Amino acid sequence: MEVDGSSSERDPEYDSVADGKRSGTPSVVGKKNGNGVPDVATQPTPSQPSEVWFYIQIAFFAMCGCLCRIGIDRCFGNLAKIENSAQIVNQSFFSNIFGSFVLGALNGSPMSKTRLAALLKGLTTGFCGSFTTWSKWNQQISLTLVGESQTPGTQMQVLSIASWFIGFYTFIGSYAVGIDFGKDVGRLIGKHVHKKGDKIANVCVTVLLLLATGGFIAGVVVDPTVNKQIWLAVLFAPFGACLRAWLSRFRIERFKLPLGTLIANVLGAVLLAGLHVINTRAVHCTGSGISICWPTIVTYGVGTGFCACLTTISTFMSEVYKLRPEHPRFAYFYALLTVITCQVLTGIINGINLNYDTY
Repeated sequence: MEVDGSSSERDPEYDSVADGKRSGTPSVVGKKNGNGVPDVATQPTPSQPSEVWFYIQIAFFAMCGCLCRIGIDRCFGNLAKIENSAQIVNQSFFSNIFGSFVLGALNGSPMSKTRLAALLKGLTTGFCGSFTTWSKWNQQISLTLVGESQTPGTQMQVLSIASWFIGFYTFIGSYAVGIDFGKDVGRLIGKHVHKKGDKIANVCVTVLLLLATGGFIAGVVVDPTVNKQIWLAVLFAPFGACLRAWLSRFRIERFKLPLGTLIANVLGAVLLAGLHVINTRAVHCTGSGISICWPTIVTYGVGTGFCACLTTISTFMSEVYKLRPEHPRFAYFYALLTVITCQVLTGIINGINLNYDTY
């Protein structure tokens, strides 16, 4: 098993002995041996960022990604009327496209070769992983497949299958374009980072995380409208993203299987389907005098915040993309295993919920 993202390459220009000290690492020029070559034993070893900084960065950028996803969904759904849960272009379609592109651009950029490993982890695992969502996309297709959406019955199954193919190739294509974009733009920007850039980034993000947490908690408490469900979802986002980051360390090397991402996507998809059952069977908010329905707000916050950020399409696409050149069979197996497992499990849950009254 290996930990994803904790062993990023460093910028040799900034981690060299002649460049000075790194945090916690003495800058000592090695003595030359008899051949005039510096003694390797006396060379400093670049220090790795503490794992705490990784999770702080992931938590803050998960909030940002979740908030951006909600905004994009509302723009293309409620306002533009392009995204619809009962159509091929369903909700979170465009956020999945944008998030996959950004992740590709970051992976293709030279940022991975600098000292900003924690910041990169926050942007990739935190922001991109939370900007995209597997569970919500899977749930909408599952509801269409079992017949719960309002699409005419003869088109439901065809629509769901078409959504899978169109969405899958769109997302992985967006990731591939992002890689090329990151390489081209990164070549112009370069990879020079100030020697204290990592410390500055960690402190700034920590302060922003504390301020954001306080602000969103205040929003949940004082906001008199149903928009408090958005603030609650953002507060749940770091928990889902950090759990996904922790799970990402688990891999089955023999079969090249990213077990952590598979577990996260399956678990989040099943939990979201369970929340849908709770919403339809157990949550009953009626009466003209009720403006805030807390059960609905909580289930929305857990589903849109925790479950959606626990699952990810961008990381899933990147793993399939990286596996395919050298291990195409494992790449296709991993993709099919994720899709089939999630659809079967959520299909059973949604199907039983839909037909429960007829049993």
